[in-house]
Amino acid sequence: MEAPHIKTPLPGPKAKAIVERDHRYTAPAYGRVYPLVVKEGRGMVIEDVDGNLFLDFMAGIAVASTGHSHPRVVQAIEAQARKFLHICGSDYYYEPMVDLAEKLSRLVPGTGPKKVFFTNS
Repeated sequence: MEAPHIKTPLPGPKAKAIVERDHRYTAPAYGRVYPLVVKEGRGMVIEDVDGNLFLDFMAGIAVASTGHSHPRVVQAIEAQARKFLHICGSDYYYEPMVDLAEKLSRLVPGTGPKKVFFTNS
């Protein structure tokens, strides 16, 4: 997918219809900055529902350093989904979470002991 490649006026007709439905049925709690309706993403390119291609400089959650649909990330997600999908780290212990905290602690500069705090937005 070579981007940018714009096929329709923006937002396109399919995107407009979806945004209108969203305004009708979704609480206005999300602060969206542009009426882009994403169909799929590969690497740094996202395609909207009207076939327009954009370079994604927003680096959304879980794609910040790998791009959309990176094969190794997809493989890791598939492997984890076969085990279980979610464990809240504040409710139960989860060995991969400890593994990551340990790895991050080793990478942080300094000689003293370190602890990692995981959170989301």
